[in-house]
Amino acid sequence: MAKMNLRGMTAEDEYPDLSKHNNHMAKVLTKDMYKTLRERVTPSGYTIDDVIQTGVDNPGHPFIMTVGCVAGDEETYEVFKELLDPVIEDRHGGYKPTDKHKTDINPDNLKGGDDLDPAYVLSSRVRTGRSICGLSLPPHCTRGERRNVEKLSIDALASLTGDLKGKYYALKDMTDAEQQQLIDDHFLFDKPVSPLLLSAGMGRDWPDARGIWHNDSKTFLVWVNEEDHLRVISMENGGNMKVVFNRFCTGLTKIEELFKANGHKFMWNEHLGYVLTCPSNLGTGLRAGVHVKLPKMSEHPKFEEVLKNLRLQKRGTGGVDTAATGGVFDISNADRLGFSEVELVQMVIDGVKMLVEMEKKLEAAGCIDDMIPAPK
Repeated sequence: MAKMNLRGMTAEDEYPDLSKHNNHMAKVLTKDMYKTLRERVTPSGYTIDDVIQTGVDNPGHPFIMTVGCVAGDEETYEVFKELLDPVIEDRHGGYKPTDKHKTDINPDNLKGGDDLDPAYVLSSRVRTGRSICGLSLPPHCTRGERRNVEKLSIDALASLTGDLKGKYYALKDMTDAEQQQLIDDHFLFDKPVSPLLLSAGMGRDWPDARGIWHNDSKTFLVWVNEEDHLRVISMENGGNMKVVFNRFCTGLTKIEELFKANGHKFMWNEHLGYVLTCPSNLGTGLRAGVHVKLPKMSEHPKFEEVLKNLRLQKRGTGGVDTAATGGVFDISNADRLGFSEVELVQMVIDGVKMLVEMEKKLEAAGCIDDMIPAPK
């Protein structure tokens, strides 16, 4: 996109109306800030209007507080730091520009996780994203860059062996029925219908160079060119989060080694950790989630308070744009940055255990007031 000042329009002409908006970007962006930032562009040509477009088009969201901005390349976070630093601090619980991220993908440091009640916890998954250095991110990449991401991913993933051995399936080669079945099974990302993704530019050229790789048992998956270059997912039915996290750590470590062996690094720095498209996913990029039955607890007036105190968030089982059905929620960690991978998975394990205990007590017509946790 050409810089707006080259079109003869002033900052006042172009400043968006954010008066009815409720996202992190709208809370931070001022007319003076916009005037300063619109004079800049990243080396690949990403502008402040590209950064904020999804937040301008989507004033709010019924289920979560959205960020309202995305990155188009690794440099976005530095070039537009006046906006993105306070957005990151607001979204990530006070994480400051001087803070440094910590990481821990040693599954031996996790406590428990193999004892979540399968009568309530229907499935478990852990996912993260990775971005390849030197290539623009999905909101801004060219067709050639996107195809390069796909080729690099296919080459690396083909080298996985043992329980992780699998195959890549390109979306353009799938029938509609095959694609829909994978979506219904919660293996594949949906078609680009989310206004958040579409406004950010992530639906361009669909389905060119998008696909899914999964191992033979469909417990370890990699999405290629959805919201991030790569989304790495470990999942299975039931509540054994320990096994899911172990597979996640093993597979993720091997994938990074394979990319490095082929001369490609993932975007990472000491402050932001792993650099991804959405500021909400910086740091670990990790979302550990379970589908859990909470029909009684979800009707309790303190349900939202309990989730907040446990540093958890809820979604519908069909994703961020869906509501819960039959009292089944997707419960996951609210944080990504400022905590390690092990710490975040531990929060989910401990928090879901507590939620299930509360659900059982409510089923027995008991009172849970004495079980409400203090904020973490």
